Order: sequence, then C-alpha cells, then structure tokens
Amino acid sequence: MGLAFITSHTVLFHLSASRSKMVPETILEGFDGIIVGDSHSSWNDIGEEKQRCLLHYFRDMYRTLSKNDSPEYKQLFTELHSILKDAIELWEEHPESPVPEQSINKL
Repeated sequence: MGLAFITSHTVLFHLSASRSKMVPETILEGFDGIIVGDSHSSWNDIGEEKQRCLLHYFRDMYRTLSKNDSPEYKQLFTELHSILKDAIELWEEHPESPVPEQSINKL
C-alpha cells in the first residue's frame, strides 16, 4: 500500500507491503481531513470524510464500458464522464492545498 500526503509545497510518501487496514489506521490516527483513496476495504472505517480518487472512477467506468456496450450504459457513461470532467475543471480553476500544513505536521 502506498500513502501520499500532499500540501501545496510538501509531499510525503509511505510505502508498505501490506494492504491491511492497520497501515492507514496507524498513520492517519488523529487526522481529521478528507481522505482520498481507492475503493479498497482498508479505507472503510477510517476518517469521517472520504473522496474516491477520480482516476479510479474513470478507470472503472472504462473497464465497465468495455464489457457492457448497451445504449443505457453508454448514456450513463457519457453523463458520468461529463460530471467528473467538470469536477476536475472546477478544481483546476480553484486550486487549494488538499491538506492544510498543520494537518501534515500532526502526522
């Protein structure tokens, strides 16, 4: 498991051979910010606020599209793709530090 902690001018990485929930639980103990991650079950009981990584959403949507080319899914895919693209563009227009410096210092 790889964990990245990112602020406007600091990036910290933690690599572990385990995907156990104990890894993020130990490292993120006391962290009260938003956790961005994949859909692995190790994140289920950690933190109050979570956001799934948008790249993971896109990857899963394209994977499903390759297996399901029904008109209904194609329409859903198009609509979801547009919403996620808009979210990324909005974030790019209003960039803010994803994690305040003081939260990183607690780790």
